[in-house]
Amino acid sequence: MGLVLTGAPGRSVGQVARSQILAQVTNLPDGDLLMDLYDAAIAAFEAGEPIEPDPSLPEGLRALLLGLAAPVNLPFARELWATDPSRLIAKVREPVLVVIGKKDIQVDWQADGGALEKVVARAGNVAFSYPETADHVLKHEEKPRDTLVAAEVGAHYNSEGRILDPEALAVIGDWLHEHARDEPHPAEL
Repeated sequence: MGLVLTGAPGRSVGQVARSQILAQVTNLPDGDLLMDLYDAAIAAFEAGEPIEPDPSLPEGLRALLLGLAAPVNLPFARELWATDPSRLIAKVREPVLVVIGKKDIQVDWQADGGALEKVVARAGNVAFSYPETADHVLKHEEKPRDTLVAAEVGAHYNSEGRILDPEALAVIGDWLHEHARDEPHPAEL
């Protein structure tokens, strides 16, 4: 048995989302104001209060905030928003492979991978791989990471002609092959 995690955050989903939003609005003339409005809405969400996104927020950001607070998404959204994945991975005793592509713009291989590595450093059951040209869904990405734009990337994750990143595929295949040998075949149980 074992667990393969791809594009795994090492921070809470709330922290990851904030860093993604910050990256998108940081160069806008009113980026600081937008982040303040976003942070105020998230503070209300985390406190269990209703979210009333400021009308000056971009439509996509307002939709995100309203989606978090939609009754159908509660209380799951609040729990997910605050859960620290690094605490959870520390409890796993089975072998784990964490694969985060260096071209992933949703999860940062250094921030998230580093947080996960730190918490499991002594466990000895977790392996990490950071394929150079893999994106969030482990597809091969040629463009430099600093030129990738979130809206374009997300829209093309499953575009025709995109292939799995060969390095990511090899790492996962090798890890599965190695760990499959350690397990008894179901017929042997």
